[in-house]
Amino acid sequence: MIDPNWLPDEVLAIRRYVERIGQGKDWYLLYTHSDYDHILGHGAFPEARVIATEAFAKNPHRQRILKQVRQWDADNYVQRPWPVVWPEVDVVVDRDAQHLVLDDALSLRCWLTPGHNEDGMMVLAESQHTLIVGDYLSDVEFPFIDYNYALYEDALKKMELVIKVEPVSVLVPGHGHPAFRKSDMEARLRESWEYLDALWEHVAGHKTFDEAWLWARYPFEANQLAQHLTNIRRAEEEFDREGRWLALPD
Repeated sequence: MIDPNWLPDEVLAIRRYVERIGQGKDWYLLYTHSDYDHILGHGAFPEARVIATEAFAKNPHRQRILKQVRQWDADNYVQRPWPVVWPEVDVVVDRDAQHLVLDDALSLRCWLTPGHNEDGMMVLAESQHTLIVGDYLSDVEFPFIDYNYALYEDALKKMELVIKVEPVSVLVPGHGHPAFRKSDMEARLRESWEYLDALWEHVAGHKTFDEAWLWARYPFEANQLAQHLTNIRRAEEEFDREGRWLALPD
C-alpha cells in the first residue's frame, strides 16, 4: 500500500481489499512523503510495517502535520474510526537506488526526492514497471516547492534518468492521473522544467512570469494561486537578482 487516503470509506475499502488478497502475508505501507493528505489513513493499518525515508522518521514537524489532519477533518465534518497517529518507520530508506525485496513478487528500488517537501522519495516497483513519484509530475499541478528549489531540481533530474533508462510502463503521481506512455511522462517532465525556468527568470528579473500561460495549462487558479506565490517567495529566498544561489542546500 502507498499513501492510502482520503475519506474514511475510501480508506476502509482499501483495507477490505488488502484483507482479501493479503491473508497470510506481511503488510507493508509505504509513504512517499509526510504531507498530511498522504498520511491521514495510517491509523487504519496498525499491523502494517511502514517504509519511509530517514528524514520522514526524524521529521521534527510531526505534531504540526497531525494537527493539519485533525483540522481538515474538523473543517469537513469527518470522523475517522481510527486514531490520527504518526507513522513510525520500520524500514528506513536512506540512499538512492536502495533495493527492497518484500516478497517473491515485489521488488522495489527507492530514490530520495526532497524538494517538494523535506522527506520525499520515489519508488520503482520493478516487476510491475511502475514508478510512484509522490507529489511530482502531476498533470493537474505545477511544481509545488514547499521545501527547496534546488533540491526540487535534483529530484526532477533523478526522475528524468529513471524514466529514460528503466522500463517504466506506468507513472503514478500523488495527485492527478497516471501516465502510461513514455512520451506523456517526458511531457510532464518538460512542463515541470518550463515552470521552474519561468520562475527563475522571474525572480532573476529577466522576464515577468506569464500568468496567462500558467492558468491556461493548470486551470485551478482559485486553489493554486497561493502555492504559486509561495513558490515565488521561496525562489526569492534562494536566488539573488542575478539568478545566482544565495545559499546551496545542505
